[in-house]
Amino acid sequence: MRICFLADAGSIHTQRWAEYFSNRGHEVHLVSFRSFGRNDIRSLELHLLRRLHLPINLVYHTVQIRKLVKEIQPDILHAHYIFPYGFLGALSGFHPFVVTPLGTDISWNPERSKLAKLKVEFVFRRADIVHVSDQPAKDRVIELGCKENRIFVQPLFGPDTREFSPDKMSQELRERLGLGESPVIISIRKLIPYYDVKTLILAIPKVIKSTPEAKFIIGCDGEQANELRELAEELNISKCTSFVGYIPHAELAAYLASSDIFVDTYPNEYQKAGGGLGVGLMEAMSCGLAPIVSRRPFEFVIVDGVNGMHFQPRNAADLAEKIVFLLENEDKRQAFGTRNREIILRIGDWNENNEVFEKEVYLSFLSKPVSRAGR
Repeated sequence: MRICFLADAGSIHTQRWAEYFSNRGHEVHLVSFRSFGRNDIRSLELHLLRRLHLPINLVYHTVQIRKLVKEIQPDILHAHYIFPYGFLGALSGFHPFVVTPLGTDISWNPERSKLAKLKVEFVFRRADIVHVSDQPAKDRVIELGCKENRIFVQPLFGPDTREFSPDKMSQELRERLGLGESPVIISIRKLIPYYDVKTLILAIPKVIKSTPEAKFIIGCDGEQANELRELAEELNISKCTSFVGYIPHAELAAYLASSDIFVDTYPNEYQKAGGGLGVGLMEAMSCGLAPIVSRRPFEFVIVDGVNGMHFQPRNAADLAEKIVFLLENEDKRQAFGTRNREIILRIGDWNENNEVFEKEVYLSFLSKPVSRAGR
């Protein structure tokens, strides 16, 4: 097949999708506003869109998309994220058209204004298939006007369970980071206010007061990086806290498998469903870690006391208490990790999920007429 993606080429998720289907023997085209700085994906052609900061921006981009699609003549047009790629895909008029919302585009963007909601509804009317990750996201897109018979439910970005495995534990990495035999708590959320990694930094003094040997890895970067490093200095926790910056995806399995507890501080108290099960959490589960997460939006997969623990969002004392509990109860921690590995093997394997998607979505369009959605 000839597949054309409309997506952010700078995203590791886009790169993984493009690479997977290219390796399956399909001809893959990627239309994006930015490049990804690599050219080693077989049978991939990148088409860069030019941004104009003018009132005619939308018209210009629509003309660009229509022209590119006419030149490429794909069998499938698949947009990742509604804004801007899904909206431009809908404006292209091409079918079959698949759109995959990726979180905020359905969880809170539609609530920003009446116009934003109308744009989402327009995309859903034009899409032949709306691909969502789970039942809460399905309910949300139905709430936003999508017809149920156009929805395909499948985890979006599952890990390669052969790569993200407990077997990837790296003694060399632990020695390089000075972890020794200490228990390790890791966070890989971007260092921006939206993900509230600050709550974890504030929890660390309370944890090391109880478990002085505990070590922490802060595995990402962002606008708060310097602020959080300075906060760690003020709290006198720099010796037990490693700010390692962004971890390349090729190295992430070793970091996760060499840790014991995974913390996700994402405080999704107010947003509606749609964010889905984060890929970082799925990769940690696949590596057999015990997760501590806020209840929303993860309660449908991380059950408190069964395969992980919930903490009150933005509450450092509560987070510290849950971390200490798992540090002091190794049997519970290991049981959570074993269950999580089993869950991901059952529902989240990257290769198995994409084989199903290829068969049930992409190839299905070759064997039946396309309903011209929204016409």
